[in-house]
Amino acid sequence: MITEKSMLSEQDKRNFCALMLGQYGLQIDVENELLPMFLVAYRAAQISEETSLKTKENIEQIITHFEKNTAAKISKLEMKQFHFSSSKNAFWFAFGKYGVSVVVISILAFSGWLLNRMDKKKEQDIEHISYLLEKSPVQEKKLNDTIAIRLITLFPAKDLQSSLAGKNYVYSKDCNCIEIPLIFLESYSSK
Repeated sequence: MITEKSMLSEQDKRNFCALMLGQYGLQIDVENELLPMFLVAYRAAQISEETSLKTKENIEQIITHFEKNTAAKISKLEMKQFHFSSSKNAFWFAFGKYGVSVVVISILAFSGWLLNRMDKKKEQDIEHISYLLEKSPVQEKKLNDTIAIRLITLFPAKDLQSSLAGKNYVYSKDCNCIEIPLIFLESYSSK
């Protein structure tokens, strides 16, 4: 029997599981094979959040610098007043020659980005579920000489909050069915 040595110490595992339980209410088994993946994903999210904060600070500095420079330049410009016979002419003058096309292109680009992001999120969820199913302990049993089946063994949990993804199931009396958590997502609700 070959034993794999984990890259995480037992203390690291316990600390991470305690952090997840304390901050997010997620209970992760210390012996879970996916624990290193969860830790890497958590640390990547932390790095992304820190990068976002730095980017925000840089943008604020750029805007402040721009405002200082443009305020000085604007004060030097000579102001010209325009008078229009109708509000329609004033609108098109203010909107400019390419205003409509810029707005349409901006809306299309934003819509494309939003749809692409939603597709990537779905693909990511499918990858997580596939990974979980591939890494779950699988048993193979023969039904007869020609048919064999593969089974994933799950254990009952009191409720979904105390269950572990890919390890437990919960019986629901409402639908007379079994619910199996595959992935836990943090949801944001407005209260």
